[in-house]
Amino acid sequence: MKDNLKIIQSTIKILDRYSKLYEKISHNRFGNYLDYMREGNFSDEDDFIKPKLWNDFLIDVLKFPKDEFLSEFSPTAKTPDFIPRDTNIHSFIFEIKGTDTKALSSHYNQLSSYIKSCGVKWGVITNMRELEVYESLPKSPLQEYSFSFLELYTNYKSHPKVILDYPNTKKFLAFVR
Repeated sequence: MKDNLKIIQSTIKILDRYSKLYEKISHNRFGNYLDYMREGNFSDEDDFIKPKLWNDFLIDVLKFPKDEFLSEFSPTAKTPDFIPRDTNIHSFIFEIKGTDTKALSSHYNQLSSYIKSCGVKWGVITNMRELEVYESLPKSPLQEYSFSFLELYTNYKSHPKVILDYPNTKKFLAFVR
């Protein structure tokens, strides 16, 4: 139970870490994660979400060593944003979108093609507001692993003592584990 709480707290710290960047990208409209994600609609995938928020989450929370994944080299490349070096051990890829992406499922075809071309079992897509996990066949996200960062953040900030009781938190922990 303590480990689960530490994982959540580590995630919240990452989301709180970039107040200056929230302000800069939003032209001083938003100075925190909650407002930025609730109200923001920015093309921030390559400048912020991918290199900062997701990269920190991948390393600090998912405990992925920096040398164990490959990052997409170019925003125009036809490859996923993050690929484990050994897809036999880690049979998934990650696709990152900006806060201007409201419906992650609208990128299912892109994610599905990456799953097939990389020969992995799962594809994960996120904009750091929501995260959805897909297998190659069903066109709907795997509900037991798909969760909302925004809901996790809001629940933790408003009710930290009962954060482990929320269904979204359970999905988050299932994904992380």
